[in-house]
Amino acid sequence: MAPVTVLTITANAEKIEQLVQKTTKLSTSNVSYTRNVNVGKMEHLLTLWVDDLNKKRITLTQRAIGARARSLFDEIQQKEGGNETFTASKGQFARFKQHSQIHCIKISGEAASGDNQATCTFTTEIKKITEDDFPPDLVFNMDETGLYWKKLPSRSYISGEEKLVHGFKASKDQITLLLGGNASGTLKLKPLLVYHSKTPRVMKGIQKSRLPVIWTSNRKAWYTQQIFSEWYSKHFCNRVLQFCNQNNLPRKALLLLDNAPGHPPNLEDVKSELKVQTLFMPPNTTSLLQPMDQGVITTFKAYYLRQSLQEMIRQMDTSGVSLRE
Repeated sequence: MAPVTVLTITANAEKIEQLVQKTTKLSTSNVSYTRNVNVGKMEHLLTLWVDDLNKKRITLTQRAIGARARSLFDEIQQKEGGNETFTASKGQFARFKQHSQIHCIKISGEAASGDNQATCTFTTEIKKITEDDFPPDLVFNMDETGLYWKKLPSRSYISGEEKLVHGFKASKDQITLLLGGNASGTLKLKPLLVYHSKTPRVMKGIQKSRLPVIWTSNRKAWYTQQIFSEWYSKHFCNRVLQFCNQNNLPRKALLLLDNAPGHPPNLEDVKSELKVQTLFMPPNTTSLLQPMDQGVITTFKAYYLRQSLQEMIRQMDTSGVSLRE
């Protein structure tokens, strides 16, 4: 028997004895134990928390769940009262798994399916290419991502007099963004935006060329090989060529792409004064090699959400419009 269990039984000896005298017959052969009410409440909230993070595709470890369990138990005990201790031991975690029916599985999907051997081979190849021919200023990478542009923060601060905040479910209106730049960070390319409408009602009369993005449209708000090819020939090559001329760099570039269906395989056939060498990453290595996935896209979305909320607050303060408007 674990020492923690012995200490728990000793601390609650009087309660256990009284309960046994009231409810247990002398002929009973099975022994049962009492569960702390606060532990039951904690496990219920902990199960909801685990389900929520699973939906968000956040990896959970026993240590993370244990830390959350201790935090929830302390909060509940402070509110409900009591002086019991909860250590989130291995035995307690095992009982929680049994009660909540959670189990441990191997993570599947791109985040945990990187081909390490192919990654090592590719990194050796690209290192040789860049050292001989392409400095960081001339090594570019692009990647696409979906953005729910009406998304709002999931948490909010409220005044001490209020008990809750009333919100509404934001529309899941999605756009696709193509983000990219060079390895040195000296050139951040204007994002390509794909929307499901060529000219939304609120944008009538607005010159799209003056927007901070390259506006294009597709019925499903997703980029295609045609959209990518047009962006490559009209925007990427021209902008990088201008960058090379301004910085006295050779008119060439290395473009790293993954094997997404929207990336045309014959980009090097496009005629341009800029000589571009396209290098496709091996299959099943995007999570390990894609530079844009190493925090760039996540950081962009965090800044977008922050600035969008600031602009909403500013508009409501100055114009008196509602959040939905």
